[in-house]
Formats: sequence, C-alpha cells, structure tokens
Amino acid sequence: MDDILDPSRHACVVYHVDQPPLTMVNKVGLPRLALLTFWNFRHSHAFWDGGPGMVWDSKSSHMEKPNGDEKEQAMSFHIGTIVVPDLLKGTSR
Repeated sequence: MDDILDPSRHACVVYHVDQPPLTMVNKVGLPRLALLTFWNFRHSHAFWDGGPGMVWDSKSSHMEKPNGDEKEQAMSFHIGTIVVPDLLKGTSR
C-alpha cells in the first residue's frame, strides 16, 4: 500500500486477521497491504478511531482517511479518473 500513498503517508500495522469474504492478504504485525473498503456503512469502524481504513500521515501526526488520489490508485485507476467537475459534493441527480 505504501507504493500508492502520498509522500508522508504510510500504511498502518495490521492488528486483526482479515475475515471472509475479504481476501486474506493482510497479516497481523505487518503493514497493511490492501484497504478494506472506501465506503462508510452503518456500524462500520473503518474510518474512525484508528480503524483499518485509515492511514498514518507523518506531517499532521494523525490517522486520516485515504484521499481521492490514493483511492483511485488503489482501484488501479489513473489519478483524476473519477473527478467530475460539474458535480457538487452532497448533490445527487
């Protein structure tokens, strides 16, 4: 994962074994190799309280959500692929 994260951002160490239906790539005690999800859903802890979807930012000294560029790269998209300039955040069509 460190290959796709912006400079100063790093994968966190895995503390819990992945469970099916997830692909079993992350190993306890090693840096995370794959993100669990990019979506928040009810009762998900992936993006708060140091959840498994967070990355360490050494500039801010905080755990943070992956940014848009990092999410695109994790899905093998080119940076900027999912940018939609006409769509405002929080709107739907």
